[in-house]
Amino acid sequence: MYTLTEDFLKVQGTYFRVLGFDIVDGRNGWLHPCRTTVMMTALIVVQPMIVVFVLQNVENLDNLTDGIGSMLVDLLALLKFSIIMWLQCIDEVSASIIRQENQSEQRVSGIYKNSFMLTAILSSLMPIVNTIIFYWQTGNVELQLTFPCA
Repeated sequence: MYTLTEDFLKVQGTYFRVLGFDIVDGRNGWLHPCRTTVMMTALIVVQPMIVVFVLQNVENLDNLTDGIGSMLVDLLALLKFSIIMWLQCIDEVSASIIRQENQSEQRVSGIYKNSFMLTAILSSLMPIVNTIIFYWQTGNVELQLTFPCA
């Protein structure tokens, strides 16, 4: 029987292996410490440049939010890598924790996917329904657009 767990996070698992971790299988854990260290060092080296960019663009709200967003994403990545490395040094528990979290994430991702698909279907049907309602009320056919535009 096919389950979503078998294919969930296939791409993410591949990228984790590129970064030096095996989060899917869990037997090998931290495969390439040197590769992971190089990736983390690159994130650390970029952080001061992002901080300088943010400080130079304090008055430009677009650049400021872009810079702060990038800075926070990098800090979050560093935190996650550090936690995974720390747990791998302690024992192999992190792979099972990640597997459990991935299973609960599947439910959230499934709900999000279904709501996205429902929104796409309903927004596609909206012009048809509006045209039918307009025809029913007035007797004239007037084609509707999904969103008002010129």
